[in-house]
Amino acid sequence: MRRRSNDVLTVEQMATVVGVGRQTAYAQCRLWLATDRVEGIPCHRIGRLILVYRCELETWLGFPIAWPPADDNHATPPPAST
Repeated sequence: MRRRSNDVLTVEQMATVVGVGRQTAYAQCRLWLATDRVEGIPCHRIGRLILVYRCELETWLGFPIAWPPADDNHATPPPAST
């Protein structure tokens, strides 16, 4: 099965999806890891890196997410100047 690059989100990307700030997102991820997956936002630690799997985030939220966000200015290249 081919993996899409948007199947795994960074904590910053997850914060954008959920609508919380960066510090809150990291705090909730640390809470998830510290409470053995009882509280907080689902994530995985790989070394120092914390990643959020899209399918787990969608299950936790209870609905599918749109990624990248439609209003993300970096998702589309800027128009060519003439």
